[in-house]
Amino acid sequence: MIWVFMAALVGGIAVLLQAQSARAEDHSGHLGLLATLVRRPRYVAGLGCMFAGFVFGALALRTMPLFAVQAGRSSSLAVTAVLAVLMIGARLKGRDMAAIVAVGLGLVAVSFASRHGHSRLQLEGLGRLLPLVGVLLLLWLGQLLARRREAWVGPVLGVLAGSCFSVVGLCVRALAGGGHHHGWEALLHRPLLWTIPVAGFAGLHLSTVALTKSSVVAVTSALIASEVVVAGILGVTLAGDHAKPGLAWLALLGVAMVLVGALDLARFSAELEGAVDEAS
Repeated sequence: MIWVFMAALVGGIAVLLQAQSARAEDHSGHLGLLATLVRRPRYVAGLGCMFAGFVFGALALRTMPLFAVQAGRSSSLAVTAVLAVLMIGARLKGRDMAAIVAVGLGLVAVSFASRHGHSRLQLEGLGRLLPLVGVLLLLWLGQLLARRREAWVGPVLGVLAGSCFSVVGLCVRALAGGGHHHGWEALLHRPLLWTIPVAGFAGLHLSTVALTKSSVVAVTSALIASEVVVAGILGVTLAGDHAKPGLAWLALLGVAMVLVGALDLARFSAELEGAVDEAS
């Protein structure tokens, strides 16, 4: 579980760094946005934190179910909120502390109830192309939505980004925990391996564009909620993830506590935006 906590920590830092860079750009949301942002040291540092989070998450996914890892990573919103509070000197209220405690207790419950083991991906033949096709459709839909200026576009793009990152988790879980050894040539012919960089780019692009459309907490909340829900569904239905016998209720309760606690911290929206705008 230590890898999950490390992923949450660097994920929370990455959100702030990327938001500070993305919101400073007046951009329409096309694919050139990333090319512009990678010239900003702060954004590159955020990418470094995101990559570190991916590595930590991959290490956890070798034996832990997707729903447990994603629930743990969802606590990055709590990390983001606490860091923003430290940056702008805001005070934590009783409800805020309760949300953080809920996240912590939820993580403990999920960790205890999760059944560790290797994945058994239930996709064969051409069916293994489905994750890649799904990601491309999500990216296409995101590009259409990026042209709009309504307030709801940011959170919706966050949901699409979270779905893409969930596909990354599914592919990593299948490849890292499959229990089979393959040479490099064999690996390069596996569609799930190709899907990882495509889904990662799609999720990164969509989340970056989303941050230019709405508040960092609104986008992050939508992204985290979709990651937890979509990853849980994919893990249970396609990767053979399960809780320990008789503890499914505890796993569900833990995931719910983490999700509710993390999303409740979205009330820091004004403070987070102030920190982002002042530091940009």
